[in-house]
Amino acid sequence: MASFRVEDLGPIGEGTVDVADLTVLTGPQASGKSVWLQLFKLWKDRARVQKMLKQYAFSWDGPEDFAELYFGEGMRHVWGGVLK
Repeated sequence: MASFRVEDLGPIGEGTVDVADLTVLTGPQASGKSVWLQLFKLWKDRARVQKMLKQYAFSWDGPEDFAELYFGEGMRHVWGGVLK
């Protein structure tokens, strides 16, 4: 089992999820479940994600620009946190 910890990312103040064969995320609407899933996918497939963005001529100058590309328009502010 692996642990995935996120701090200060969008609506997530702090959270650790133990990831196993079946992991279920529950919580109220707009609590960060989808953001957590997107970040987890990015962490697992980061090389492929970067390769695909570059293949289609996307570019970024820093983490805020990358967050806007990956999470979507208006999401550059989510990158205030630390991924551990």
